[in-house]
Amino acid sequence: MDDLEQRTAAWLAAGRNVVVHTTRGTQDPRYAAAGPVDASHVGELLGTLAKTMAVKGLTRDIAVLGGDTSSHALLAMGVSQLRVAAQFVTAVPICRTDSTAAVADCRLLLKGGQVGPIDVLQCFAQPNPTA
Repeated sequence: MDDLEQRTAAWLAAGRNVVVHTTRGTQDPRYAAAGPVDASHVGELLGTLAKTMAVKGLTRDIAVLGGDTSSHALLAMGVSQLRVAAQFVTAVPICRTDSTAAVADCRLLLKGGQVGPIDVLQCFAQPNPTA
């Protein structure tokens, strides 16, 4: 994870939006080589990475896609409570966490697999989005 962490930190420090993903779908050669990945493993990795970037002050906006993945990512980020801050798009609210979480004061977008518009990440990345 060190290389991924370093690259992510460098891109965020340069003001870039970053998407970390396992594969680009079932047609991706990486998927064919590895097969489906475990949501708890991926969620823990993503949550740990997001927490590290937030603690370093490199981001205040975190999106995690995939319902099972999101729940494991929240655990890795130390989140014990969530509240809906705004209804961002249909079925995809922006949430805030409890004040003790490593990602407190971050905007969290948690999107289940088959909900929300296709451009949800582009909308979330826009300056001054809702909440």
